[in-house]
Amino acid sequence: MNKQQLLGSVLLLIGLLPVLSFLLFLKPHYIVWFSNHTFIILGLAVLFGSRFWVFAELCIGFIPELIWSIDFLMRLFTGEYLFGITTYMFTDAGTFNWIHLYSLQHILFLPLGLYALYILGGPIKQAWIGSGIHYFTLYPLSFFWGTEYNLNCLFYSCGVLSFLPEYQLTWPLLMAIHLFLIYWFLLAVWKK
Repeated sequence: MNKQQLLGSVLLLIGLLPVLSFLLFLKPHYIVWFSNHTFIILGLAVLFGSRFWVFAELCIGFIPELIWSIDFLMRLFTGEYLFGITTYMFTDAGTFNWIHLYSLQHILFLPLGLYALYILGGPIKQAWIGSGIHYFTLYPLSFFWGTEYNLNCLFYSCGVLSFLPEYQLTWPLLMAIHLFLIYWFLLAVWKK
């Protein structure tokens, strides 16, 4: 097994374990969260050698996953949250909440995603189209489950962007801006 096959298999496993547990515990709506299925897409993309889909997933998830990771690590090392979006990872007593162990995949997204892009040969132009397809597929699916679950922070802010006016209108616009910023940033800084 070469490193591409190994990485693809690991990413797929990281993605399938929480999905199977959500189905087992009758919580299929959790699969719609970007972070809870993106590793399946990354794993398949690596196994099939698709730089397009690896880069597309990085473009859509880079900043949200970075923010989550910073918030979690800040709480882990200082006892304080920077943004307050990872409070569910700790109990009221302040100990790690093991039921959310799968959520540690957030921390793995950037290093493993960037490594996957590296072993496949780097960014590829037009990957923003894949990001758009993924996001605009998630939007109606998240909407379908309603405000009770607030999947992908669609109905109201998950903590960081509560200041946004007309949140449901500005959130998709902000996601589009984020997608293109990361797309152009990675294209510009990637060593050829």
